[in-house]
Amino acid sequence: MAERLERFEKLNVDRLIYEKSKTEATLESIEDGIVLIDADGIVTHINEVAGIILGVEREEALGSPFDDLSSNHPRYLRVRSALQRTAKETLEVQRVEVALHVRGSDHIYVLKSVPLRQDGRSFGTILVLQDITYLRSREEARINLVATLSHELKSPLTSLALSAELLERSTNLNEQQRELVNAIAEDIGRLKNLSNDLLDLARGTAAAITLNSAPVDISSLLEAVIRTFTLQAEQKGIGLTIECDESIPQFRADPIKMSWVVSNLLANALRYTPPDGVITLSATSTGRGIQLQVRDTGPGIAPQVQNRLFERFARGHVNGAAAGSAGLGLAIAKEIVQAHGGRIFVDSTLGNGTCFTIELPIDEKISGKPSDR
Repeated sequence: MAERLERFEKLNVDRLIYEKSKTEATLESIEDGIVLIDADGIVTHINEVAGIILGVEREEALGSPFDDLSSNHPRYLRVRSALQRTAKETLEVQRVEVALHVRGSDHIYVLKSVPLRQDGRSFGTILVLQDITYLRSREEARINLVATLSHELKSPLTSLALSAELLERSTNLNEQQRELVNAIAEDIGRLKNLSNDLLDLARGTAAAITLNSAPVDISSLLEAVIRTFTLQAEQKGIGLTIECDESIPQFRADPIKMSWVVSNLLANALRYTPPDGVITLSATSTGRGIQLQVRDTGPGIAPQVQNRLFERFARGHVNGAAAGSAGLGLAIAKEIVQAHGGRIFVDSTLGNGTCFTIELPIDEKISGKPSDR
């Protein structure tokens, strides 16, 4: 019996040592800095990456209170100070960003303090130091790109607006020409407002795309959009049709931004639909809201492309057709639709055309900050 108990005890010890070694190997293989702190605040494990980030020796940190390590390294002091500032927050997982100079270059780390609990008991905390420098650099580059594009658009849009205004004053235009000039002036106004919103968003002065809520007649909105693209469709030999449910009541939305969303979808459909094709704009009532659809008879979109259509800067080619200029159109359209409390999605099969659907609520209050413009 004594021998069996001894073998059993040795087996348990070996198993514990194996599991401990496996856990330590896992923590060492993670690219993020990991610090395990027990319920008394004592460091029980710190991987090599965390030691480098904090500027502390692992042997000295183990068995010592994390808040009182024998280190005066500025990186450790900054991390400790940041964690102490957020210690009083009630979040289950506390997060804070800290900029540190590590190995000769600047890095941005997210500090995540994750409590370990089971059955209401606290077993300590896992401190994760995740390097997000690459993500922040890409985000900053994209914000700078949007700000630059928005700023550079101002001069040509101002010039176009002045030219359109001079043409509107002309008395030598026939009725069709005057309609085209009016459509040009309306589109210029939409682009100027959208450019201003994008510039505000890039600068951080607006938390989201702003909305100027007003009563909207969906039939008039679709007809106005169709008129803008009639000449372009005729030149390509593509038919444009409207199917609008007359029972749809007026609803509150931002008429300029919703017109831009539909215009963007229609412009994409014209880009990819071959000659003799048909593009249909439809609006139906769903009881609780409105469903807008832009359907075309183009080549369709491959599934792998559909998955990324609404991502920022996503670009693709369909049967050799040129992709959009910056890959922002559908991403911005999605943000506008979501600001209205709605959703946008695509349904497409290769060889059977594409259908973009927008669902908007009627009775729900529109989310978004009213615009001052």
